Amino acid sequence: MCYTSVLTIIGDCFHLHFALAFGIVMSGTGVGMVTFPVFGGFLIEQFGWRGALLILSATQANIFVCAKFMKPFGHTQTRLTGREVASGAGYISLTDPPSLDSGARGDDYEGDDDDDRTARLSLKRFRFSRGYRTMASTDADGEETEVAQEKTWFRKIMRILDRAGVSLIWTNRVFSVFLLALSPMSAGNGITLPFLAARAGSVGVPTLRATSLLSVIGMANVIGSWTYGPLVDANVIELTFILVPIEAIVIVSEIVIAVNESYGGFVVCAALYGFASGVYVPVFGVMMRRIVGQERFPGGIGIMFAVVAIGYIIFSSVGGYLYDVTDSYSGCFYLGGASATLGVVMILGLHLLWTRLVPDDRWPTINNR
Repeated sequence: MCYTSVLTIIGDCFHLHFALAFGIVMSGTGVGMVTFPVFGGFLIEQFGWRGALLILSATQANIFVCAKFMKPFGHTQTRLTGREVASGAGYISLTDPPSLDSGARGDDYEGDDDDDRTARLSLKRFRFSRGYRTMASTDADGEETEVAQEKTWFRKIMRILDRAGVSLIWTNRVFSVFLLALSPMSAGNGITLPFLAARAGSVGVPTLRATSLLSVIGMANVIGSWTYGPLVDANVIELTFILVPIEAIVIVSEIVIAVNESYGGFVVCAALYGFASGVYVPVFGVMMRRIVGQERFPGGIGIMFAVVAIGYIIFSSVGGYLYDVTDSYSGCFYLGGASATLGVVMILGLHLLWTRLVPDDRWPTINNR
């Protein structure tokens, strides 16, 4: 929840250099990956598992400090006007869709001077707006009928789904299929982070060196998070063509980890994977913002992280099962490489679909930044 809230504030405050700001924020993950393995090991040696967990949980109190200072500025919060919604900008809400009153003003309405026609149009507008916006009605005595109560509950449920971003799944086709591509691409973190140290240890790498590989990933992750932003903000290359070669690095790293048996090889693969993860995770966020728009970004990024988290759980569980069956961690990384390959194919297919076959302006390109 804190993660999504911070990214929402960043998206609301930064527009021209959003990618750079997003990458800097995401680099905090890499900093934690560098420091917490060392710090956590020290605490375990000094205070045991229980004491270490208590101290680490206390460090999360910094969230209260962040919540005090990281408040969205009132003048930066974006809101769509009735005309923008009616013209198709942003999104279509399930609970407060545009009525004829908001969509047929000024130049948008062309009528004649016939009084009867004007009266009929006004009556239709009133009925349309009232029937669409007011889903709870009262009877002559002021009590709601059973049907009106059901409509009221339905409206409340739709409002919750709308605010949470769930409605994007059936109102934004680009968003829906993009989520499908995120699932296989989440195999990298879902397998590499839990099993890399174990894989190195299984081929004779000392425990301290094996665990230090996570710190290597963290340092490379910070570098990747900081360097990709200027390239994206410059808007000189399609996001798809940034994502594909980065995912290719992930694929190569996963396969090499599966066959490698030297500590030096693990360090190189950890560095490459860390750099790639520092790029592709923020790129997902940038693509999501362009797909759903700033108005729906909070809900969209929340759904995206939920899908990615589900992918982590699935691939971690499957990786553990493969180890139990084969007594080797190599199968886990083969799975990670194959899943990342599938994700690359899907992203390229989606880019071709939404830019050539069925053009849709919501797919992020250079021209629709």
